[in-house]
Amino acid sequence: MRRRRGPDEVRALLHRRRDLLEAGESERSIDRSVHDGIRVHVRRGWYVDRAAFDELYAEDAHLLHVMAVAREVRGRAVVSHESAAVLHGLDLYRVRPARVHLTTAPGARISSGPDVSATALLSTRTTSSR
Repeated sequence: MRRRRGPDEVRALLHRRRDLLEAGESERSIDRSVHDGIRVHVRRGWYVDRAAFDELYAEDAHLLHVMAVAREVRGRAVVSHESAAVLHGLDLYRVRPARVHLTTAPGARISSGPDVSATALLSTRTTSSR
């Protein structure tokens, strides 16, 4: 029976290309596993086993993508918009966003690509109202 999964469960499904290579796989075998449908390419350098991916709801598939992107961020950034919703376990009514949304502090570095939408804050200064 399919069910929604939490961030820790989803994170455990991810395989980093570097880790696969260190475990003895070759570049060619990794690429072949994607081509043959054994693995799914989540984003540059990140994979998940096809059988596990096929069991995920759309929200959890997006959460997997969020986790892969978040592991690549250097600097201060927060997951935002629909991506934050799935991180907090909210339903998106089985819609899987194509992009991971982040809001970043000035100077944060994120691996660019069409799968990430990063909005930079103009300032990290906190304001208060009286």
